[in-house]
Amino acid sequence: METERLILQKIPGLRVFWTAYDPLDLANDSIDPLGFMAGYVALADRILPGFTTITTVPRYAGMLCLALKQARETVGDSGGESFMARRRKIVEHMKSFERAWALACGLAAREGRIGEPATDGLRGVMAVRRWLDLHANKRTISLAFSLLANQVRYGGIGAYGAFLEALHLADMNALTLRPAGEELGQAFPSPGGHGLAIFHDDARLPVDGLRAWGIEACAGMLTMAEAKLLRDALSGGEEAEFDDNTRWAMLRLLNTCDPEEKMEEPRLLLACLRRLKQNTAADLSMPEQSARRICSALRVIEPYERMFQCAAFLFDQVRAAALGHGEVELPTVGSSAAVQSAAKELRSTAAKFVEEVEKATDAPDGLGPARQGLQKLKLVDLARSLASTAEPVAVCQNILRRHIRVQEGKFDSGVRKQPWVQLDDADTGQMARLTAQRFGLEPSQVRESWTKMARHPYRTFGARRFIRQCKIR
Repeated sequence: METERLILQKIPGLRVFWTAYDPLDLANDSIDPLGFMAGYVALADRILPGFTTITTVPRYAGMLCLALKQARETVGDSGGESFMARRRKIVEHMKSFERAWALACGLAAREGRIGEPATDGLRGVMAVRRWLDLHANKRTISLAFSLLANQVRYGGIGAYGAFLEALHLADMNALTLRPAGEELGQAFPSPGGHGLAIFHDDARLPVDGLRAWGIEACAGMLTMAEAKLLRDALSGGEEAEFDDNTRWAMLRLLNTCDPEEKMEEPRLLLACLRRLKQNTAADLSMPEQSARRICSALRVIEPYERMFQCAAFLFDQVRAAALGHGEVELPTVGSSAAVQSAAKELRSTAAKFVEEVEKATDAPDGLGPARQGLQKLKLVDLARSLASTAEPVAVCQNILRRHIRVQEGKFDSGVRKQPWVQLDDADTGQMARLTAQRFGLEPSQVRESWTKMARHPYRTFGARRFIRQCKIR
């Protein structure tokens, strides 16, 4: 202990506290410490099925379709070779194609007439810029560079694979194109027109050819032919199903409510809900079932996000207050005006959330799987408890107990992780303790009000880019 005392004397401002060894200490990372993310994803799937927060670049769809088409042609029917062996070869060729396209986009971005839009939304753009800098003033460039740490998972295949399936463009398990995907691939500018033969990692491609291809095929552009084919795919075309009808109805609703893209997402979703309430499905030229499904989800999303904002704000308040000494008395946290305001709002918005969930049906045109998901995650139970809790201290205790159960994997059967904050007593705890100093928050990291807490993104950013580039009306 004497050594520790001397260290503290020599480093003013150093905050240290001791805790017992925890074998779970190495499994503590969590991006969802309160267990709200799966519920948000389920709700987002009800309004924009097929989209994700990273499907934001329409050009990726055509690029991947052409990459898959050419990769299969290159690999061919390899006699007695197993499916998995052929699959590996096809994926490797697709990766090479994507790297070549990324370099072409990077070169186009350095052209004054196009600029940064050429790489807007490009996955691995920093690696592209570094590779181009290393090959500055050279006539050829190699494809043997790491676009991403795991290109299959984080590149185009991983980010847009499920999207291609949702739009009936490809079967990513079999790595085959469907008829609509064949058409879209043919509409995408081919590298062959610029003397580019993209087959393997050690290929060296002419920079001039890459640049010319990038000017035609860069991420920020879309031809009229591609736009039309993507509009058909987004609406489901001849294979349209309920999800396709809903996605198309939501895209058109977004454009109607905010054609100039001036609204932030919370206001935009509320505007969509108002329009649905004020007009019939026929007035909006959308199927009745799709209108009901979108309306049910939007009615739940607003109180869900307000509940999340308040809960996350109170959780952060506890973490910040405990930072200095590693622990804090909850009555001290509850004495803050900002905490009292958040606790009051949380009570009312939790009650509203429960009301809207109970109104919604489990039918396909209601909340459907989202409702079951919210109940499985115990978010409805949490809301009921919060709706009947008035005292800020009791509200904070509820939130901390929720956090502990989430970290234990109670709702998603995930890997157990160390709780960031513990209560001194599970039933009557008045003291909250950080399990490690790194789980605290500096004052500069804490929002001044629950209204400043970020919400989950409901995919409208990418949807609006598709609306704009594909000219959806």
